Amino acid sequence: TEGLPVPRSGCSAGSFRPQGQCTLLVTDISGYGRHHAQEAVRAEHYRMLEAGLRESGIQLGGCYVEDRGDGAMVAVPAHHDPLLLVHPFLEELQYQLRGYNRATAPPDRIRLRVSLHVGKANYDGHGLTGTAVNFVFRLIGARRFKDQFRESDRSLAVITSNDIYELVRRRAPKHIDPGDFDPILVREKETETTAWVRLSGKVELDDPGRRPHQTDL
Repeated sequence: TEGLPVPRSGCSAGSFRPQGQCTLLVTDISGYGRHHAQEAVRAEHYRMLEAGLRESGIQLGGCYVEDRGDGAMVAVPAHHDPLLLVHPFLEELQYQLRGYNRATAPPDRIRLRVSLHVGKANYDGHGLTGTAVNFVFRLIGARRFKDQFRESDRSLAVITSNDIYELVRRRAPKHIDPGDFDPILVREKETETTAWVRLSGKVELDDPGRRPHQTDL
């Protein structure tokens, strides 16, 4: 990446240390374990992430970034409008995915899951804590969300909290259609909530008649 080196797995980077309200973004590279060149895929994931944020007027180096091995958690400072993480961030991320996948052999094409939420998070010297942090991870790990993505041929799957969706519904710019998001019921551990899902892009599989394998997620 241009502005922020790829963090070592399990480590944090960026200059921001949350102590309160922020926007939380989690990414997960689906089927990461099957990729032959995992370090290259990790680097490409961070390049795409940084490009999407930069298009939104957000510097990755000015956020809190926690590496998750097959993805990342990013906390964006509250002075940035959370809607920026819907548009233009998601469109730029899809554009970056499309360009990468078109130039890449089928086994190493990237399919990405993203979750978005807004809430309070606190840095305690080791990482982020707070119910909002737990919640955004419940969203990205939701079984119905993962199943829906696995059964599709899409390259980008986004799940947002109801808080984010309400922002979209109330004051979305013309580039965002709230009708593109479908509600799902999330039941994960102690969490039961309505979330909103949008699938986009198309990834060509090595066999056009094949659905993504269970290990893709």
